Amino acid sequence: MGQPKKGVLLTRLPQIREAGIVGAVAVVYVALSTLSPAFRTYSNAMVILTMTSYVAIVAIGATMILTCGEIDLSFGSIYGLTGMVFAYLLQEAVPGNISAAILMATMVAAGCGVLNGAMTLYSRVPSFIITLGTMLAFGSATLIISNAWPILVSQTELERNLIGGDIGGFPVMVIWMMIVAVTFWIILEKTRLGNWISATGDKLWAAQAAGVNTNLVKLVCFVFLAVLSGLAGIMNSSRLGVSSPIGGSSLLFDAIGASIVGGTSLTGGSGTIIGSILGALLIAEINDGLSVIGVPTFWYNGFVGSAIVVASIINTVIRRRM
Repeated sequence: MGQPKKGVLLTRLPQIREAGIVGAVAVVYVALSTLSPAFRTYSNAMVILTMTSYVAIVAIGATMILTCGEIDLSFGSIYGLTGMVFAYLLQEAVPGNISAAILMATMVAAGCGVLNGAMTLYSRVPSFIITLGTMLAFGSATLIISNAWPILVSQTELERNLIGGDIGGFPVMVIWMMIVAVTFWIILEKTRLGNWISATGDKLWAAQAAGVNTNLVKLVCFVFLAVLSGLAGIMNSSRLGVSSPIGGSSLLFDAIGASIVGGTSLTGGSGTIIGSILGALLIAEINDGLSVIGVPTFWYNGFVGSAIVVASIINTVIRRRM
């Protein structure tokens, strides 16, 4: 008595939103570990966690914007632009004052989010079109600031370790990822704002009829994504010690892919923070694993694309059962 029957557990398992991505992460890990013992070493695990962390931070922001029923294609450019502004400020404007550089660069990211949201909501042009344009504009601004050259990040070793380096051999970006994850899990799952975000993406007219300021909710989600993208750009620039003018060029598909694979609906109304982190972990596993076992890099997009398709089908089935 007291313990649920196996049949009940098996019946409930498909109703868990993250069930599909948990299974995918486990299967890929076992397969790659079997193919290459080097994949399951501690040092490689730290590499995977580092790759997961900055993609997951951005994927959490992508989850928020998708859940409210919009899409933003410019966050990869915001990631690169913010990292470049951060490095430029440390070189030219506020040398030695890394706190001011972080604050000012983050404000630039937030401004990009406000711009995306305001143009989308008040022009009533689809966010796909607006952010496609700003993606190119923000990318161009990055090249103008840097003159298309990388900029070194002027920081002490302690500053690097606290922002994007290691503490006791453990990647500090993973700690920042967990802080962001807990914060946004609480926002999405436990607060009134989270309810408004889901309601806005699920049935816009019903949310408006209930008195929700859906325009403000969407604007906040655009800012969430922009700020998280900017912070990830700052962290990764600090970790590498240099900001690249083409930073974030591949982040668009990784972050949106992680969010979708994790169980977030492209049509809005349903998002999962835990699933987005697991989706980022899956993509990092594939990316790292293919490199470790010596598979040519041009296979990477094929594997990730297949994972997105399969996981999307599984997630659709799970949502129907729920």
